[in-house]
Amino acid sequence: MAIQGEMRAALAEYRSAFLSVLIIGAVLNVLLLGGSIYMMLIYDSVLPSHSVPKLLGLLLMVIVGYLFQGFFDTVRTRIVADVGMALDRKLSNRVQRAISEMRLRGARVPGDGLIAMRDLDQIRNFLGSPGPAALADLPWILFFLLILFLMHVWLGVTALVGTLVLAGLTILTDRATREPTQLLTQVGAVRNGIAESNLRHVEVLTALGMRSRMQSRWEEVNHLFQQAQNRLSHITGLLGGTSKIFRLFLQSAVLTVGALLVIDGKATGGIIFASSILAGRALAPVDAAIGNWRNFTAA
Repeated sequence: MAIQGEMRAALAEYRSAFLSVLIIGAVLNVLLLGGSIYMMLIYDSVLPSHSVPKLLGLLLMVIVGYLFQGFFDTVRTRIVADVGMALDRKLSNRVQRAISEMRLRGARVPGDGLIAMRDLDQIRNFLGSPGPAALADLPWILFFLLILFLMHVWLGVTALVGTLVLAGLTILTDRATREPTQLLTQVGAVRNGIAESNLRHVEVLTALGMRSRMQSRWEEVNHLFQQAQNRLSHITGLLGGTSKIFRLFLQSAVLTVGALLVIDGKATGGIIFASSILAGRALAPVDAAIGNWRNFTAA
């Protein structure tokens, strides 16, 4: 409980930074509407009027929007990476003292006893990855779905069904990767402990004729580690690939529904392409979250 309290206290100091990340994420997701609006205006306004000045004006506006997107995305990434580094600096000494105290007390720890240090490294690496941004963007799926419903109810329904399927894949990813990730961490700690022990006592092991036996023991644990790593990679690869293919299919499905609405005279041509872009944008955070779920689970 004391360790959990220290972690909560350390994270609480960066509450303003996390709030800034959420605000920047809100601005970014609003700016992401620029591409779909540009596409819709091209088909519904520029092409019928054959107005080159209007086209250039819209192009200039969307370029400015893209520049702001790049700027805010870079700032957001740097903020979470800086928080990870600051958290590491704040807790690293505490973790090292805890490792030393456990050694002095003769406490039984898995592997080489450095698993706590690797846990802190994992948290820092996750904060420096695209994972936090993907998680922060998940609530904005509802915003893009609302825009699609405003365009036409069937566009919103199609995207909503696809979102629910991808949400199911996200839950499945969490359940399928949690146990393999824990196993991989535990076996990795034992593997490193054996390797470190073999290196530290190589002279004694050689003199006792036990070097080959200890090497064989390490190879057995290393084989288990490779199996756990391979299993986790297969799970994340399968689910990540499935979500990506389904997202592409869903964009085509939204495009098809939009085309049917245009044929029926219930939508304009620009809505076809704008809705496809919006559907892709709505589902992108889910796809990114599944892709980064392995690091998230490990952290």
